[in-house]
Amino acid sequence: MRHVAEGTRLLVIPASSEVLQAALEAGYITTFLAAGAMLGTPGCGPCMGNHLGIPANGETVISTANRNFRGRMGNPEASIYLASPAVVAASAVLGRIGTISDVRSVASHRLQIEDSERNLENDSEVAMSGQAGRMTPQDAWQAAPILTSVAANPANQNPAPSDNLPSSSLNLQSSAVTGRAWRYGDDVNTDVIFPGKYTYTIKDEAEMARHALEDLDPTFAANVQPDDVIVAGRNWGCGSSREQAVTSLRAAGIRVIVAQSFARIFFRNAVNNGLLPVVCPEAVAAIQPGEPVTVLLDRCIVRCAAGEFPFPPLSPSVAAILDAGGLLPMLRKAELS
Repeated sequence: MRHVAEGTRLLVIPASSEVLQAALEAGYITTFLAAGAMLGTPGCGPCMGNHLGIPANGETVISTANRNFRGRMGNPEASIYLASPAVVAASAVLGRIGTISDVRSVASHRLQIEDSERNLENDSEVAMSGQAGRMTPQDAWQAAPILTSVAANPANQNPAPSDNLPSSSLNLQSSAVTGRAWRYGDDVNTDVIFPGKYTYTIKDEAEMARHALEDLDPTFAANVQPDDVIVAGRNWGCGSSREQAVTSLRAAGIRVIVAQSFARIFFRNAVNNGLLPVVCPEAVAAIQPGEPVTVLLDRCIVRCAAGEFPFPPLSPSVAAILDAGGLLPMLRKAELS
């Protein structure tokens, strides 16, 4: 049996309790543990920076997870590479990023070395092909930077809805929102909107606000004002489904985001938490960083220095949720009535 290389961690995180049970029955867990792996609690684990310690500054991770944005797994100063389970397992054995072929090559080389050493012990002269003199087994392992090897199969886990949602509603029929524009680009993911390392450690919404966008724009949390408007490119809010990506922005005073497009899950989380997602590519192209922006909710217009730009009206059901301040406030009102 091959073992995890010295100085390397191999973390095995089953996606669910069902996956863990199946792996136990198949004998996989016994094999992993015997090889020196560490078993984590089933769930997202390393994928969201909630496991057996986040990576250190400068540490290299190779993972079977599906995202490697900056700050993934809890530390923006770590490097995250994605690979197949076979490559991750091979890398854990090698102590560097490599393939199954590399493992076999090293194993074959080690056998040659062991044979050579045995012959030397018998006072036999051995000339190893391509080598001048003796080579130790450690030489054959081709020393390289140490990495953290993570074998994970993360499941999507939505945090429980907050019972402390902001109470203010947008009042789509009569109100307008005016504030400075905070401009960002395409594919801004939920890991940089609200870092995964805080997902299960910060519960207070005011504290969430202090960490909003900190891995993308460290100046945002300290300088954002109530009713400022985020202006973004395509696919805002891609990545994981964490609700805190919306809650932290609401708590920071953001009530409207204008974007070329939204990731589907973020769009729905925004509506459910009373934050208006406006799809208006023309306005995004025209708005400059820091300029005043007004979103006329009743007219479905984004107004900026370059002019007025219409956006599609919301469906009645979505409008009702936003008018109530979010899905939970709407349900509570319905229950009381």
